Amino acid sequence: MRTDSKFWNAGGVGVHFGLFSGFSMCAESLKALVIGGIAFATPPSPGILATNGVIFPLNEKVDKK
Repeated sequence: MRTDSKFWNAGGVGVHFGLFSGFSMCAESLKALVIGGIAFATPPSPGILATNGVIFPLNEKVDKK
């Protein structure tokens, strides 16, 4: 893990309905849907290596920035 790694809640389902775009649904995986889960990612140019005891916030959803 790096200090700039991001964590988010991967359990559940995302649903969207738009008048012109129709209905769409997304889920991480069947296992994550059933038991819940946490996903993570590290940016392409990673930061400093995280040490023991570093606390990362758990985001509600993935930050696509």
